[in-house]
Amino acid sequence: MHSRVSEKEGKEIWKNFQNYSKYDDLRDLYQRCVPPISKFEDKIKAVRDDVAKFHQIIINFDSMICEKVNRETFKEYREEANELFLHKQEIERFMSDMREEQEQGRQRQNELEEIIKNQTKHFTRELNSNIRKAIGQLKQEQEEKGTSVGAVGGGVDLTEIKAQMS
Repeated sequence: MHSRVSEKEGKEIWKNFQNYSKYDDLRDLYQRCVPPISKFEDKIKAVRDDVAKFHQIIINFDSMICEKVNRETFKEYREEANELFLHKQEIERFMSDMREEQEQGRQRQNELEEIIKNQTKHFTRELNSNIRKAIGQLKQEQEEKGTSVGAVGGGVDLTEIKAQMS
């Protein structure tokens, strides 16, 4: 074994010693650096918490704005709908009025049909009566003249007309 170290080996060993420090120096450095780093970390955490709070505030604000816009839009829509469209009660009242008018129209139609039917019957009776009178007068005139009843009216037999009317 060699008791001496060569210069080259000594420089390498010394180089390694320069990378190390004394414990007292390290402790002093630790006491001077750690508290400011700790304070800085606390400030970073506080900023991070503030950012999270601001983010939540922005979300709440955005939500409130959206709700307000939706309420305003809904209010505008409702006002426009009230101007343009009928309410359900108005529609129901209108439909009820229309049904009543329709029923009144049906009743009036039935009344008119009954009147027309009665008038037609009356007219038919009157017409038949007038025809009978005319036939009776024609018969009487024919009898007075002495001609046949069947020869009156261009060869039409009056007895047949009378039978058809009855």
